[in-house]
Amino acid sequence: MQLTMRKVLSDFAFWLHRYLAGKTDNQICTSYVLERLLIIPDDIAAVFANYIPEQTAIEISSRAAAHIDLATALHNAQKNADSIKIDEYIQKLYAHAAETADFFENLNPNYFQAEFRPLLDMHVDLIRALISSRLCGEYKKEIVIFDALHHNILNLADFLVQGFVVD
Repeated sequence: MQLTMRKVLSDFAFWLHRYLAGKTDNQICTSYVLERLLIIPDDIAAVFANYIPEQTAIEISSRAAAHIDLATALHNAQKNADSIKIDEYIQKLYAHAAETADFFENLNPNYFQAEFRPLLDMHVDLIRALISSRLCGEYKKEIVIFDALHHNILNLADFLVQGFVVD
């Protein structure tokens, strides 16, 4: 489970970054990249599918898809310099992180919100920084941030797996 979860969440980080970079640069391929990115919520749910009820796996997929929607909406707001929408989507991303931490804590008593929430908040912080650095053309900074995002994703994957694999 751990390797699969790490692979799926690493794919998430890669394809989200690829999409945000493509949208920033107005690349023609972004619709195809978005199609690939939107497969990942179901991939995440599939990792859990052997351990939880089907309806719960569907909810996990839905939560992952909502996260993608919010991140891409934030990118669009920042690209358009719409400060009202930027603030709105930032608030929504952090609220979604809190709700997701609650969801997982209710799903499994081995998930502790006090441990999960900081990982999710860091994830949102890094996505915000990644978007900003790309839009500002700070490409070296963007690479450093992506590396941190990837490290965060691996920590999230390990946390999610540890909820099921308890000593």
